[in-house]
Amino acid sequence: MSIKYPINPSLGASVKAFPKTQYDKIVEIIDAINDLATTATLGATTTTTLSVSGQLTTAAGVLAKHTGVAVNTTALATLTTVQAGVVAGLMTSTSAAAVAVTLPSATVLATALGAAAGSWYDFAIDNSAGANTVTLAVDAGATIAVVTPAITGGATLTVSTANSVGTFRLYFTSATAAKLFRLA
Repeated sequence: MSIKYPINPSLGASVKAFPKTQYDKIVEIIDAINDLATTATLGATTTTTLSVSGQLTTAAGVLAKHTGVAVNTTALATLTTVQAGVVAGLMTSTSAAAVAVTLPSATVLATALGAAAGSWYDFAIDNSAGANTVTLAVDAGATIAVVTPAITGGATLTVSTANSVGTFRLYFTSATAAKLFRLA
């Protein structure tokens, strides 16, 4: 998706709506914005992102719609499935049994997300339809460190049936290391 050039439809599709000097400047700005936009396809989902330096302000809130990846048993929560859930932004569980979810390495996730030092990525685990606890663990290679939450204390990252949705943030300190903490 890109920004289109302005035209005056009442004068015909090929007639530009502005004087030449103004139109040329508008085209230059639109081209610069379109050069910043990146479109990527992951599975059936196509997303467009816009890279902006400095502060970005929007007039309304941001709505993100995610299609969840099911992690209903520890055995089926493979690194590939968990990686897909993190990239999708949402993992879901409807399990009656406890589920352990182990993240892939920071390197694998950084590559999948296009992350580098200073990048962060938020994802959620929805256990609202589950009847037991989902526990999120870091990779066995210890490339992701769990940050102790400042408010609640403790570094156990669980999503119980009582607090059925957990939101997490991965903060990449490099392309091979990250810190994980729970936001809510």
